[in-house]
Amino acid sequence: MAVQTDEFDLSKARWLLGVSAHDDADRIRARYRHLIAQNHPDTGGSEERAMELNKARDVLLDDLAKKSG
Repeated sequence: MAVQTDEFDLSKARWLLGVSAHDDADRIRARYRHLIAQNHPDTGGSEERAMELNKARDVLLDDLAKKSG
């Protein structure tokens, strides 16, 4: 099942990565790297989960970029 863009809001993205609304880009990237290492298809994880993590990271980093200017 493909991940749809409209399925992701900020709260779902934060929940998937285990970050809060106050975490910065470095924290988001660190959590993403930790989780993708465990869930990447090349290491026995599912492709769907990896896609969700990628999308969550993108949504949160894009939101931070918009807030900072």
